[in-house]
Amino acid sequence: MPPLKPHHHECTVLRLRPDSSLSLGATSSSTQPLSLLGPIKLWCVENSDTFVSYDGTIVHVHGYSLINHGHPLSGLEWPKLYPLNVFVFHVSGIRDHQQAADAHAFVAGNVLLLERDPASSAGPNEIRVMSQDGGLQAGFVPTDVAAMMAPIMDSAHLPQAAGAVLKTFFMVEGHRKAIEVVAVIGRELDLVL
Repeated sequence: MPPLKPHHHECTVLRLRPDSSLSLGATSSSTQPLSLLGPIKLWCVENSDTFVSYDGTIVHVHGYSLINHGHPLSGLEWPKLYPLNVFVFHVSGIRDHQQAADAHAFVAGNVLLLERDPASSAGPNEIRVMSQDGGLQAGFVPTDVAAMMAPIMDSAHLPQAAGAVLKTFFMVEGHRKAIEVVAVIGRELDLVL
């Protein structure tokens, strides 16, 4: 894993920090109720897996899963975080940005920049998923998630938000098939990896 770096932009703060003292079992007592009033701290556990996708392609998964009361947070549970201005999603449009999406900037644990693009022909809620330096675009925030995030960003006058790569899904030939991201808008998020 590359070194983890902090990212600050206006009132959005996302910090990633390794913490080898936490184990999957230890997180159940550490998880506190989350609110909009204070900083959010979410624990992650490193994992990897291999599976055969619907089209017969072998996919390798590597990265982190968010932990909820000692268990990985499933995709069905991601909406629980939305009212807290924390969003988890898979980047859309990767095939159109494959070369950038395969870059080192999008490995698990790296910080990302989510950038509003209201003038886009794709729609007024469009948010681009960029590398931390803004030089590479891996794709977009999915339409349904962007429809929730964009109004929050616009009302807070935040043209950018912070995110981090949780997991990458690699096909055998080395291309990224999917990138899983966690993002925060207008508040502090501390990811304990």
